[in-house]
Amino acid sequence: MSINKLREEQTALIDRFNAVLAAMKAKGGEIEEYEQIVTGGSRERAEK
Repeated sequence: MSINKLREEQTALIDRFNAVLAAMKAKGGEIEEYEQIVTGGSRERAEK
């Protein structure tokens, strides 16, 4: 699998994850910890 294909898949996954986060936020959910996963924040803090 080429690096370009992997990047395309990563982008698609992040786009779907962001759509889920937007839906959670619209329903009043707290998404800050999950946003850290996408932005490269500490995964350990997000898992708490």
